[in-house]
Amino acid sequence: MNKAANDIQRVTVMGLGLFGGGVGVAEYWASQGKEVLITDLRDSKTLAPSLEALKKFDNIEYVLEKHRESDFTNTDLLIVNPAVKPNNKFLKLTQQTGIPVTTEIGIFASEHKNRYNGSVLAITGSNGKSTTTSLLASILTAINPNTLSGGNIGGSLLSRLGSYPIGTPAILELSSFQLYHLAKEAFSPDVAIITNLAPNHLDWHKTLENYYHDKKAIITAQTQNSYSILNYEDAELKKWDEFTNSTVFFTSMSDKKFDNLAFIKNNNFIIRHQGKEQVLAKLSSLKLPGKHNLSNALQALTAAYLYLQQTKSLDKINKFDSGLSDFTGLAHRQEVIAEIEGILYVNDSIATTPESSIAALNSYGDREIIIIAGGYDKKISLIDMSKEIAHKAKAAILIGQTASILNEQIKGFAPDFDTTLIASDSFEEAIKAASKKTSNGVVLLSPGCASYGMFINFQERGNKFKKIIQRLFNI
Repeated sequence: MNKAANDIQRVTVMGLGLFGGGVGVAEYWASQGKEVLITDLRDSKTLAPSLEALKKFDNIEYVLEKHRESDFTNTDLLIVNPAVKPNNKFLKLTQQTGIPVTTEIGIFASEHKNRYNGSVLAITGSNGKSTTTSLLASILTAINPNTLSGGNIGGSLLSRLGSYPIGTPAILELSSFQLYHLAKEAFSPDVAIITNLAPNHLDWHKTLENYYHDKKAIITAQTQNSYSILNYEDAELKKWDEFTNSTVFFTSMSDKKFDNLAFIKNNNFIIRHQGKEQVLAKLSSLKLPGKHNLSNALQALTAAYLYLQQTKSLDKINKFDSGLSDFTGLAHRQEVIAEIEGILYVNDSIATTPESSIAALNSYGDREIIIIAGGYDKKISLIDMSKEIAHKAKAAILIGQTASILNEQIKGFAPDFDTTLIASDSFEEAIKAASKKTSNGVVLLSPGCASYGMFINFQERGNKFKKIIQRLFNI
């Protein structure tokens, strides 16, 4: 956003949404006395929580269930919801007129870094970015209680601008959608993490090349004074050091015998820099199960170390173990809801990619798993997930658009595998069906697909899972 705030009188917000960003950016401009117009294709009933949060402002106008061309040309600034596709005709109309276009996260990142001298640590990847973001936030909060955390993980940080000390760090989880727009603003975080890469959101990006290009935007504008952290065990990412001017650190589950590497050895998380090794934390401090969480923790610890190096405060590294152990997990990420008559009910609704569900299937040892899987079709391959279900689960309850695809693929690996297809409006039936398939196993909601169509978002899907279980078993 190149236009000065004083030159902006009218702002159009395209997509209010329910995730907090639309509310945050509307409140940000409305509280400055600007004329704000919110346009969203959804109706007032669907958007009720967001509309309720903004009812105190009388300088906000709403256009719901439609878009009008005039709202995209008669404005000084367009704030676009990151989920809006690049070929959207209204977005293109604004761009053609030369009106600045930005996002809620773009405004915060710029203001935080330029006006409040705060470090920005940004995380992206196909899987694990929410957990890595939360682990990093927990570690840095142990050092600085004012540490900020937001972005794709939910909510808006705009309302907190300036309410914290100068130099406060901000940790931002960023989706490929957000990075598509941030690339146009030459976004350059002080520390960037890319957890891993796998095909995702091809319904939005159209090609894998486009998806990788947008993920790459987190490192391409970085300078020599910044750092990037790449997963060396990802075949694609280990080649991406050539795409950034930053100092690159790789992470690996074992020692690869080169410098600028974080790895695991002797039950410790270790970093090697300038030929010297430093223990970051003990493995026993991590409370999360699964090999994938070791990788997430390693990247978070590496980012925390590099942040302390940038701010010349490496003496605070002794806080890393406590920061790591303080974090016990995210809601909707392998969240144990209850154990009832020997059956463990686990909410992994945040698993919106096949790789996330595969990780969950490998987290329960020899205990039999009944998986509830399926959802919106993002036009990505589900074959590896289907293979893992066929080999690791006892039965699968399949829901959503991808139910029939998963069913066919699972049967291809194991023709006699126990699958049940549930109508899209019968989520409760899916949970009941899963409960009947085991007497001492795990009922695992780990869809491997987005929630759209059946639910507003993965949070609603996970919350309904919890509420249904609580009602069915009176807990």
